[in-house]
Amino acid sequence: MDITTVHDSLIEQGIATLWHGQSDQLEQKAISLPFLQHEIILNLGDTFEVSKGLQVDRLIISPIQSERFQTSVSGRYETLGILFDPIGIYSNFGLSVREFSQASSLDDLLFGKANELLDRLSAATEQKTKLIALVDLFTRYSARKQVPELVHQYFQSLRSKGSTQIQRLAKDIDVSSKHLRSSFKDVVGISPKTHLQLLQLHQVLQALAYRPNWSLTEIALRNGFYDQSHFIRKFRQFAGMTPSAYRKQIQGQQHPFHHTLLSE
Repeated sequence: MDITTVHDSLIEQGIATLWHGQSDQLEQKAISLPFLQHEIILNLGDTFEVSKGLQVDRLIISPIQSERFQTSVSGRYETLGILFDPIGIYSNFGLSVREFSQASSLDDLLFGKANELLDRLSAATEQKTKLIALVDLFTRYSARKQVPELVHQYFQSLRSKGSTQIQRLAKDIDVSSKHLRSSFKDVVGISPKTHLQLLQLHQVLQALAYRPNWSLTEIALRNGFYDQSHFIRKFRQFAGMTPSAYRKQIQGQQHPFHHTLLSE
């Protein structure tokens, strides 16, 4: 399986990663742990399924999930994927996550340019060329909608103070938690509390994957858990496995997505 990624081209538009994967023949199942990015996947091959995804024609919409989910591939494999930051759907399409997920056609999801994009992809022979076609699409047609001020202030406060308490964040920006939750969920698709929990999990997954010398106790304390047992309990709640089991499996895999575990 060949995977090529592009990371920084559209970061200011709330797009973290563009990726293209291909294989002449692939039979593969994988578990995706909860992570803090929306994803849309354009399937150009045979069977590609996401257990909690919404399918519109060839496009699969996978909003931020708070539970793990399964993907499966069978036959000729070719997919293009876009990983959006939490505000990326809202800012690029000018729609709430709920509205975006209710789209009924490929054109609705690709700025009315589905045929134009598919023609370019069909003519392209290199992975990078196909990714450039996606970059061009979002560069030219993104709505670039500004998020509501409350949500903007939430992320500013989070970056500057690193708070893990939603009530404290709400106090920082002088609004009620209820008001913040309503505005935040419209833009991001999940509550601020869930966002903070997934942010904590994301930081933990990175440490487990890329800091092999850190003990579980060190990772727990660095990421706001009371102790190792509290950490293991919360990790199992979201990931469905222990931190040690995740670390062992992810360190044996060769792909760029630390939230994805390939079945053996």
